[in-house]
Amino acid sequence: MMSSDSFTTEEPAAGASSALSGRRLIAMACGVTVLVLVSVFEPARVLAFGWVQFLARVLPRMTVFWPSILAGGLALVLLLIGIHVSGRRFLRKRDAADAPRRWKLRWTLVIVAGVLVLFAAGIGLVGLTHQVIWLMGSEEPLYGAAYKADWTVDSHGQLQNVGLAIGNWSDAYGSLPPGGSFDEHGRPLHSWETHLLPYLGYYAPIERALSWRHPENKPHFLSVLPAVLNPDLRIAAFVDENGFGLSHYSANVHVLGPDTKTRWGQITDGLANTILIGEVNDRFVPWGDPVNWRDPARGINRSPDGFGGPESSGGAQFLMADGSVRLVSEQTSRRVLSALSTPAAGDGP
Repeated sequence: MMSSDSFTTEEPAAGASSALSGRRLIAMACGVTVLVLVSVFEPARVLAFGWVQFLARVLPRMTVFWPSILAGGLALVLLLIGIHVSGRRFLRKRDAADAPRRWKLRWTLVIVAGVLVLFAAGIGLVGLTHQVIWLMGSEEPLYGAAYKADWTVDSHGQLQNVGLAIGNWSDAYGSLPPGGSFDEHGRPLHSWETHLLPYLGYYAPIERALSWRHPENKPHFLSVLPAVLNPDLRIAAFVDENGFGLSHYSANVHVLGPDTKTRWGQITDGLANTILIGEVNDRFVPWGDPVNWRDPARGINRSPDGFGGPESSGGAQFLMADGSVRLVSEQTSRRVLSALSTPAAGDGP
């Protein structure tokens, strides 16, 4: 028969074992959670192991400047000696009446290590503050890709260049380029941007009789075309989910519509009052897609399928038929936008 003493000695051990098992389960759950976050979410992976990539990228480019290393080592030695001597004198004066204690080297090392940690933490805090301020004011996205180029023109200049390309096309072919070309069965072939490639400074061996998605043509359309990217929308997408380069501009469907070759003489409402191309800020389509046109009459910055500029612009910039570029306010009525959209409706000035 077991005595009560046996129970009193075994129960605490069982409780301690249970508490230890609970802590282990919590630690294991935290570890699994961290592993899942790191393996699934790229931001978590970058936060956890980004420093490894940074060191791998930076260390090969670093060189050792030995005079600085020697100066730093000498300063560290002097700091150790100074703290150790000061600690011994402090204890000697404090314990003068009693048996003096001896200052231990371990205490000196702990103090120096603490100073170094505080110094590194201070540098890290300054760097963190600098980076946070930079991220808050930067035009680059906090996470993800952004197209970086040595922009020499803004969106106004981009549209002017497109206008020059359209003018050169019309000089060669006697009309504006088709908004989108299709074969006899209605299958999409090429966009107005594809037709303008030589006049935008790009020479690609594209087979015009084949679709832009055809295996022979596809590699060319997987490239980014800077001429049709809006420099004011650098943080916007520049490739779609299939890797095709996107366009930040769209054509006026009433002038550059499907298989339409408008002639300048057909724009009777006035070249300066007829929209050709405009900025878009949502639902971008690949620059090779023949269906890259929109209706300005839907309003500006009012629909993801309409025209629109950067949020701070208060409108969108448009290339007019006379080659000028005009900022049209988002407050412009749809009646006025409709008049600017149609080339020969008799509603010009």
